[in-house]
Amino acid sequence: MFIYLTIFSTEHSIAKNYMVKNVEIIEPYSVNFKKNKMIDRAFRSAFNILIARIVISDDLNEIKNNNTMLIKSMVDSFTITDEQFIENNYLAKINVSFEKKKVLNFLHQKNIIPSIPIDKKIIFLPIFINLNTNDLSIYLNNKFYSSWNKFLDQSELLTYILPSEDLEYYSIIKKNLENIENYNFENLLSKYNKDFIVAIFFHDNNNFNVLSKIYFNDKLTISNSKFTDINPKNNEKILGIIKKLKINYEDTWKKENLVNTSIKLPLTILIDSKNLKLLKRFEQELNNSDLVYNYYVESITNNETIYKIIYNSTPKKFIKSFEDKNFQINYNNEIWFVK
Repeated sequence: MFIYLTIFSTEHSIAKNYMVKNVEIIEPYSVNFKKNKMIDRAFRSAFNILIARIVISDDLNEIKNNNTMLIKSMVDSFTITDEQFIENNYLAKINVSFEKKKVLNFLHQKNIIPSIPIDKKIIFLPIFINLNTNDLSIYLNNKFYSSWNKFLDQSELLTYILPSEDLEYYSIIKKNLENIENYNFENLLSKYNKDFIVAIFFHDNNNFNVLSKIYFNDKLTISNSKFTDINPKNNEKILGIIKKLKINYEDTWKKENLVNTSIKLPLTILIDSKNLKLLKRFEQELNNSDLVYNYYVESITNNETIYKIIYNSTPKKFIKSFEDKNFQINYNNEIWFVK
């Protein structure tokens, strides 16, 4: 049997759920065909792709080989679509909805802090420098540029946009080549996207030292990676480097969006009951937020509606998150007012 997951998305309209969509199934159809077993395998594949998107790579080994019954206990619902029988094969697509709270509790029991699965488009600029010849390559004769998006993984959150050939880029980088490790690429790339990665590949004989400058959320992270015994003409070796670097970049992005479920901040929010539009928008945002562990309406009167919220982060994070969504928050008292 072959199972291929084509699309993952977090279904924000249902805050309790993570939705893995379009699990494509192809299985020989014979007298031994059992649909329930096929669905169980699809559940496992969907769960694996979900976990790969919300857990940093170092923690993935702690979640391997989970039994099917445990995974099924976290499934809220599923739908089967596009069922077909072609040349003695059964084909279908399955959407699997996992209960977010159960998944987070599962990870919490294993002392694993999950991340919010936020997809992100970033500019990626790979710079190849041959230390033996002092040659610079960005677009031409740079396998990291030409091969970067050949290696794709369904669990990736980052989508890499490689800049098209630009002589100005090349000229500026060439001019600063001797001090390239300290060059501020923010001046060069931030006009296109404030989040970007510059990877400088220093090639010396069959060794690569890679300096990565990662700009996420107005913060610079510097990472150094070393790869030895690499023939630059060996495409498989180059793809291996790309795969490892992408894992590093994915982990860096996930760490920006960690959800510490051990933090359970109780909040009391008051909203004017007559402002129905605000009430609806506020509840939609509560449902959309991956940091809202739980909430309920404590009381409703003609004048005010009071919400009780359990939040998996700090008061500062809550305030910033909701103010970014154009909510006005008065937080001078124990009861916060939202306008």
